Amino acid sequence: MSNVFVFPNGVQKTTGNLYFDVLSEDGVFFSQEVYESKEAAQEALGVTSKNRHEVYARYYPEGFEIVYVDSPDTHEGFQKAIAAHRALPVEEYAKKAAILG
Repeated sequence: MSNVFVFPNGVQKTTGNLYFDVLSEDGVFFSQEVYESKEAAQEALGVTSKNRHEVYARYYPEGFEIVYVDSPDTHEGFQKAIAAHRALPVEEYAKKAAILG
């Protein structure tokens, strides 16, 4: 089963709201969004709900697990996904990202 990583990625300076990204295990970013809290992001991005699962299933029709990553710098699976992102040629990234719609 493939992993979909949801993780915090910074703070808006003007509002204090939090940036959250969603990344596939093979290095494709699904989205970057802003939320007022970790709990709101987890709900909206499908960590604690079924939200967005249809999008993730389009990319991983064989199944997926959503992994919330509090500490991206030290999470081994997440680090592998970032390495995969950096290694993807632009054309291949575009082809994979097109699956998302």
